[in-house]
Amino acid sequence: MAQTVYLSVRQVAEHLGVSTDSIYRWKRHGEFPAAVKLGPGSVRWRLADVKAWEATRTTCFAVSFCGFEVA
Repeated sequence: MAQTVYLSVRQVAEHLGVSTDSIYRWKRHGEFPAAVKLGPGSVRWRLADVKAWEATRTTCFAVSFCGFEVA
């Protein structure tokens, strides 16, 4: 039986390489999976939901930096 893994906002931010403020901003704007309330003062995200959301995102790479082309 598969066990559900829950992540704190700090763990989600670390996993995605962004700040916790970004997670809360995306959540506020409805651009991120809903959190699960596990108890008073305990909000977590399902790892499976975060990974599914992540798979829908497109990747963007910088092609120039300060006028210099990236090789």
